[in-house]
Amino acid sequence: MASMTTTPIDNSEGAQVSVETLLTDNGSNFVSVAKKFSAIVALGLVTGVSAIFKFGRASTLASGSHVVWNSGGAYAFQTTAQALEVVSSSTDDVMTTGSGAWSVKIFGLDADYAEQSEVVELNGTTPVALVNDYLRVFRMRVQTTGDADPITGPNTGTLTCRLASAGASQAIISPTQGTTLMAVYTVPAGYTALLHNFQATVDGAKEVSVTLRTRGNSATDTAGTSWQTKFTADLQGGGTDHNFEFPQPFTEKTDIIAVAVASSGTPSVSANFTLELVANPA
Repeated sequence: MASMTTTPIDNSEGAQVSVETLLTDNGSNFVSVAKKFSAIVALGLVTGVSAIFKFGRASTLASGSHVVWNSGGAYAFQTTAQALEVVSSSTDDVMTTGSGAWSVKIFGLDADYAEQSEVVELNGTTPVALVNDYLRVFRMRVQTTGDADPITGPNTGTLTCRLASAGASQAIISPTQGTTLMAVYTVPAGYTALLHNFQATVDGAKEVSVTLRTRGNSATDTAGTSWQTKFTADLQGGGTDHNFEFPQPFTEKTDIIAVAVASSGTPSVSANFTLELVANPA
């Protein structure tokens, strides 16, 4: 094998491993899956670099434009950090005693666009307040459950993270899904996101235009602070799978969404995108 630099790569635990150790085939299964930089990143071995995979689905859409997430239709981005609450449509989703979901973990950004997350214990159809305020929520997942069945579990009802006092929804987990299906993301402060791939599919022979759109949130953002289309595909059934030969960079605080424009036939649309999240130089 040709010689290579053996500069150590710091991982999130503070340990170090050399590129040569990772990429030299010594017969181990670990080495065989880590021959690409993307695999090394996925294994959490590169400080300041991580992979983000966002996936969404919107079902039986009426004619018009829809953000690709569980609710379809519009998505309510907030301009200031807000108090939130989580509630289920089912009394089965209650901590410890329920036959559905017991708790959820919420992932998002605070008022300064810094990443934050927390676990919330569910109380069925009674809303439970979050400890932290959130400017953005981009993922929610069931953390613990009373139903371990892969078909009926982990959540019985629809789980909704929304503004306090029954306000606008920020994240939704549909029954039995266990996680949000939302092609929505915001780049945290101090990071740049590189877009590597965008995929979208539509069921049947229905006509849908699917776009990836972004919006910069900084007044000095050279990409602009209005929504802009970065990729578009006109689909009639089937799908698109586009790899960017040169990854598209998005600066900190940029909002990223997938939008479906349905013309007929109440289609269901799935969309996902893959990002490489890189910490900005100090």
